[in-house]
Amino acid sequence: MSIINLAQASSTTYVYCGLPDGSDWDWLYDEQGNYINIEGEWRRISLHDSSFYNVFNVQQSIFNQKKIKFPSGYIPQPADRNTSYWEVFQISLPNGSSYFMEGNKSYHNTIRPQNHYLRSL
Repeated sequence: MSIINLAQASSTTYVYCGLPDGSDWDWLYDEQGNYINIEGEWRRISLHDSSFYNVFNVQQSIFNQKKIKFPSGYIPQPADRNTSYWEVFQISLPNGSSYFMEGNKSYHNTIRPQNHYLRSL
């Protein structure tokens, strides 16, 4: 497995919560009804079989500041829009290590074309 940064600088994306199997999801909103967004970096996780998936890397301190609340059984996930692929968060810890949050992922393949399943309301 290798990790590739997809952006040269930090970016901001939105947060939604979804069921692990992808059967239901909804955007997260703050107390004023605004979409919750978070700052981090998009990265690509390349696997040995020429497939990959994308993650949104966030510092643990930034993620914790958001105090993201979601229904039981749902998992917070990143997305730029409602037709984005399924992506997951990568949380970077102060000691330099990181971990991937659970969640539904869209896998892509660099060798052969495939059908991609998008999220949509």
